[in-house]
Amino acid sequence: MNFRPIASLLIPLLLPLAGGAQEYGPFPAERYRALREEVRFDAPPPAPTPAPAGTIDWAALYWPTFVLLTLVSVTGLGFLLHRIRRDIRSGAPARGGKDAQSFPTPELDEETVVRRGVPADWLATAEAEGRYDLAVRLRFLQLLGELERSGVLQWRRDFSNRTYLRQLAHHRLADGFRAVSEAYERYWYGLHPVDRLSYRVLGRQMEELSRRAHEGSVQASKG
Repeated sequence: MNFRPIASLLIPLLLPLAGGAQEYGPFPAERYRALREEVRFDAPPPAPTPAPAGTIDWAALYWPTFVLLTLVSVTGLGFLLHRIRRDIRSGAPARGGKDAQSFPTPELDEETVVRRGVPADWLATAEAEGRYDLAVRLRFLQLLGELERSGVLQWRRDFSNRTYLRQLAHHRLADGFRAVSEAYERYWYGLHPVDRLSYRVLGRQMEELSRRAHEGSVQASKG
């Protein structure tokens, strides 16, 4: 069978179809770029890196540490104030641990020292050991006893230095006693260090007060 006549008839019919297929050639580049811009893929954020095992989080420990240190400081301050207040009321030395070694607490009784005077060996021992704070306390108690025996003031265990100053109001020894008592409280209860020179200066002031009180007592007895 001869297909040539049939092919010659089909070719003219297929040419339009072939021409139409050529119009739909490759995908337009501009349309391809537009589609790529419309469709975007955002990558997920990276996962957090876990902290190495055994690492301490110092930021988390800040407030617990601050609160703990605050409690310790407040407790220590309260204990110190309690000891000072108790020592002031009882008349016991604020440094009882050290004083008890050379001066046993039962012997270093405030009332005994004021009434009977300070043993010379106690004062000499305190000065020789460089414990001028204790020497100041001994000399101040002795001064109180001398002022009471001279009739300048009335001593009692529960009296404070302010009470004695009120007793000495308008007295010629008031200013001198005020200066001596303020130095005593600063060195003994205020825990300020006392050097050798400061101790000697304060000692001379106490001796001068004792001398003036004794002279006034003698003149009063003569009159």
